[in-house]
Amino acid sequence: MSCSNDSKSSNFSCDLVAGAKLHRLFLQTLHQHDITTKRPNVESLRRYSKLWLPLVHRNYLDTKDATGNLERRSLVPPPDVAWMWHCHRLAPYR
Repeated sequence: MSCSNDSKSSNFSCDLVAGAKLHRLFLQTLHQHDITTKRPNVESLRRYSKLWLPLVHRNYLDTKDATGNLERRSLVPPPDVAWMWHCHRLAPYR
């Protein structure tokens, strides 16, 4: 979900309540599959750093449609990689 903020009127271009509900569902789903209850394993870290990050980089930076405009693809990571990505975005320097 992508949002922008109009600093003059404090209006957001997305529904923050809906976004929060989706985020809660994401976290609940990961927790139900025991992904958030234990430390990430070495294989999850390898898949995240060696496979997922390069895939995101390739698809978001170098993809153009037939008219030459930047094309955004929806990529959905596997649950363990989604959890690593979520944590990385919360604390990128840890």
